[in-house]
Amino acid sequence: MHYPTLAQADLQGKRVLLRAGFDVPIEDGKVKDTTRVEANLDTMKFILDAGASLIIMAHQARPKAARVPDMSQKPLVPVLENLLGTSVQFAEYITSEETKEVAYNLQPGEVLLLENLRYEAGEKSKEESERDALGKTLASLADVYVNDAFTNSHRDHASMTSVPKCIPGFMGLNVQQEVEGLSKVLDNPTRPVTLVISGAKTETKVPVIESFLQHGQDILVGGIVANTLLVSSGREMTGTYDDNFVKVGKAILEKSTSAENAAIHIPVDLRGDNALDIGDETI
Repeated sequence: MHYPTLAQADLQGKRVLLRAGFDVPIEDGKVKDTTRVEANLDTMKFILDAGASLIIMAHQARPKAARVPDMSQKPLVPVLENLLGTSVQFAEYITSEETKEVAYNLQPGEVLLLENLRYEAGEKSKEESERDALGKTLASLADVYVNDAFTNSHRDHASMTSVPKCIPGFMGLNVQQEVEGLSKVLDNPTRPVTLVISGAKTETKVPVIESFLQHGQDILVGGIVANTLLVSSGREMTGTYDDNFVKVGKAILEKSTSAENAAIHIPVDLRGDNALDIGDETI
């Protein structure tokens, strides 16, 4: 689903529901790394400067629809207050009448942070009707929806795909930048382009690699993605890899040998007990 840009949105006096991509490391009730919050900062400031109130929703880890105290969004309140230079209210229960009342009463420039979206069963439900029900509730809090959670945009979750069925949706500045960058690659297939891809979630990376085979020249892999492809190539691994994608990995490696497709470069050495990173020779 493609959304218009923020520059096209009329935000004056509106309540804006922002899907942010926080999911930050939290230890002993304190945020240890604010990088992901800062990535959404320009979008948050744009919304507030446009004369709107801001309602922020995001997920934290994988609580599996249970209220896990260590996965609460509440430790983000002081972080947001420091970055935005204003007070931030916190809604402990997303679907409560109290939260709806607080949202309705927000004035331009005011900020409300919602509790972890994944405390709600409807967020990741496999049933579209359940996702849409939560999406409708979330949408009822605001006038406008903004998606600035690029790393979550491939997921069919209530906060991503159900909310914009109910209220107008726009791309946040971070998402817009990512989309424009990817468009340059996809719209210019003859241009020399290299994909660098890593991480732990093989199921989300493999489709990207498969798609890029037809658009780029080289694909450099790291992390568990690389480990899995190493096993696919016949190498024995003591480190972590995804056994569910070894067979698919073999097919991908075979495709990469074709002159028509991008060449996949797998590590020649690894580092760490779990081999989660590439070694000096590969670098």
